[in-house]
Amino acid sequence: MLVTGNVCKGNRQGIAAQGGANVAIVGNLLEGNSEDGIEAYHLDRFLISGNVITGDDGLTEMTGAGIHVEEPSSIGAITGNLIECAAGYGVLIEEGAYITVTGNTVRKVAKHGIRYGNDANDNGRDGTITGNTVVSADAGDSATYSGICVIGDRVAVVGNRLDDCDKYGIHVHANADRTLVLGNQVYQYVGTCEAPIQDDGTNTEEAHNITA
Repeated sequence: MLVTGNVCKGNRQGIAAQGGANVAIVGNLLEGNSEDGIEAYHLDRFLISGNVITGDDGLTEMTGAGIHVEEPSSIGAITGNLIECAAGYGVLIEEGAYITVTGNTVRKVAKHGIRYGNDANDNGRDGTITGNTVVSADAGDSATYSGICVIGDRVAVVGNRLDDCDKYGIHVHANADRTLVLGNQVYQYVGTCEAPIQDDGTNTEEAHNITA
């Protein structure tokens, strides 16, 4: 199934894909939706690519996420999307496996820019987060949320650029195991922040990251 070229404004979810396989959501404009820009619910083999997903500058819209993956979804790619001005997360993968998040731009979101896994660690595993730009995560300045947060197991965080993220640039959660953090550029928040990279996980490998 291909969903492409649509303009969706002022809905609860801009696009909600619930159940099924071989779904592609490509090249849509999602603007001013109240909960999620795109919801991917229980999908298998999916692509979310080249979409423009925006809320309002006051951060009252998209209270869930720009892109929200839930109810075990697997074998997917989230690539080349622009997400900005969300009251929730930029990209939120709650329950997903074998998902690549690559080449997205996330700007000015109130929670984590990209989060892989949930607090119960239910099936948020085996993913890759690579080549993304995250600017101004935790835009509410509460020092609660980070640019990238990994909660699941066996997730690679490689070659991302993070700037002006309020708590940590990258946070490896205590529930995370076997995380790779490699070759990222992390520039700290201009105000008070905790650290560019915080590792609370198990068996984390860190190398060649640039922090300032």
